[in-house]
This record gives sequence, C-alpha cells and structure tokens, in this order.
Amino acid sequence: MSKPPQTRTCVGCFGKAQQKSLFKFGTGRHGYLHFDDKCWEVAIKKNALNRALRRKVTEIEKNDIEKAFREKLTAI
Repeated sequence: MSKPPQTRTCVGCFGKAQQKSLFKFGTGRHGYLHFDDKCWEVAIKKNALNRALRRKVTEIEKNDIEKAFREKLTAI
C-alpha cells in the first residue's frame, strides 16, 4: 500500500494542499504558501512568516523568502 500524499496548510489563506504543490520556506522549522500573490500578501500583512517559523523574521530574510517565492512562481 502506498502512503497518502502529505498535506500542509498555507500560512496565508489557511487552505490545505498537497505538500509538493506549495512553496516551502524556512530551515529547521518550515512554513508553506500557495503559489499565489494573495497568499503572500496576507502572510506578510499578518506576520504569518514569524508565526510559522516561531521566531522574528528579519527584513533581509523576508526579502530572500520573497525572492525565492517569486522565482518559483514565475517558473510554474
């Protein structure tokens, strides 16, 4: 029997999706976002990156995460 696909929750909209269809960010502890600008905007507005990673995310880290998010978004 095969395992069911892993599901994760988007930190922006709180919708559930298969892990492989979400953008994964963070090291050690992770957070996930749908590949959608709306989810990114909500996550930033509500400090969801901080909550997901359980620490203060610096502006430099936010910029790095956003850059990686945008690169993967354009690759889809």
